[in-house]
Amino acid sequence: MGWATLFYASYSVDELGRTIRSVAGLLEFPSALALANQVRRDTMHTPMTLREAGALYTVGRLIERQLVGTQMPLPKQPARVAS
Repeated sequence: MGWATLFYASYSVDELGRTIRSVAGLLEFPSALALANQVRRDTMHTPMTLREAGALYTVGRLIERQLVGTQMPLPKQPARVAS
């Protein structure tokens, strides 16, 4: 999966509150399991752990690590401000 697709999937889960099943359908994956397996391969996180950690933030940090080329640990996500 490309980074843009992973980023969109993360956005859909985090910001739009979509399920993995609905995101899989939007992205034309054959099933939710196929998307979940691809997410695991690309991020080494399950969809549930990504959601709990903040999928969009975590994927953004993973992309940053790829671009910078470091193996620094991911910092904790800043607390969200309730709106």
